[in-house]
Amino acid sequence: MLNNLKQNLQRDLLTASSNAIKVCLHYPNRMISYENLHKMTNRATPCMYMKYKLSLLLYKTYNMQSPLSEWIELNFNQFFTSRQTNFMSKTNNRHVIGSNALCNRFNLLNDKINLNHLNLNFNSYKIVCKRLFLTN
Repeated sequence: MLNNLKQNLQRDLLTASSNAIKVCLHYPNRMISYENLHKMTNRATPCMYMKYKLSLLLYKTYNMQSPLSEWIELNFNQFFTSRQTNFMSKTNNRHVIGSNALCNRFNLLNDKINLNHLNLNFNSYKIVCKRLFLTN
């Protein structure tokens, strides 16, 4: 979830998505935890799905398929070192919206995406991100 989403709201989101899965099951087991229910039905939890969608947005921003201002913010917030192989960014809370700004949300993906993956075509990148974020 977003960094500033409270724990009870995250729990409510997980409960709502689990209840939707339970409605679709023929014989729901009430003793299964919400996380195990998602694993059993091969569905992503809301947190996993959010990271997947954010990684797709990172690709579009990184390859300038989004507004130029977002690309500039990303370049100001990204770490560049000679030994770096994974995507890393820092927060820049100079705006009132803070961690809700797009460039600050990319912190959730720190050290999870290889920089070489950002040079793939979009369909290949989606497959890589599905493996990274949507598999249990």
